[in-house]
Amino acid sequence: MKNLKSSLLKVFKRRLVRFVGVGIIGEILYLLLFAIFTSLGYRSTFSVLPSGLICILFNSYMHARFSFKINYGLRFLINYILIQIICMISTYIFSFLFVWIGMHSISIGFATLIIWGTFSFLMMSKLVNFQKKK
Repeated sequence: MKNLKSSLLKVFKRRLVRFVGVGIIGEILYLLLFAIFTSLGYRSTFSVLPSGLICILFNSYMHARFSFKINYGLRFLINYILIQIICMISTYIFSFLFVWIGMHSISIGFATLIIWGTFSFLMMSKLVNFQKKK
């Protein structure tokens, strides 16, 4: 039982490291794309859209293939997008709580980043484990 627990912990840690790595690369890609679109003369409010769309596609593919080592397809993409919507709504609600308790803006940004990443990782892990059992 102890060996099983330590084996599962090792797999979980490696998966978490891969997940965080993909997330960091995705954020860097987003910032680079945003900078490119704004430097081409597009407004910041517009630049968010193509940058975000490209990163959603990039992150969903990389999380499937690298973070969780599963096949990528339309079903995974749809599930990924739904999970990200749940994360966005959750962090939006948490942001109101953080404002109410008087957190500083940058602290709210980091707190919601951590919450979003944690929720996303847990839901994606659950989804992947469920799909592998089928």
